[in-house]
Amino acid sequence: MPHIVLTPEQAQVVHSASGPVEIRANAGAVLARILPPHEAAIVEEAKRRLASSGPWYSGADVLARLKRLDEIAQGQELTPERVRDLLDRMRAGEAI
Repeated sequence: MPHIVLTPEQAQVVHSASGPVEIRANAGAVLARILPPHEAAIVEEAKRRLASSGPWYSGADVLARLKRLDEIAQGQELTPERVRDLLDRMRAGEAI
């Protein structure tokens, strides 16, 4: 596969960018847009998760669970272990 080796300065621009970097020809035409390494890793992780078999929850399901957890938290302290237990029970279909 053909490749282009960036100068150290160019590589630093890509590495420290907070968003996509445009690669331009001498005349200014955009040839490509690339993601900095930290964003590329996020995209790869998202692709990996999308390819998995789930489980999947709709936005409405997630919001309903968060709302229920908030309601429970109003009456009692929720530790991380308690939240995990409640979420496991919700996933199992138990009415909490």
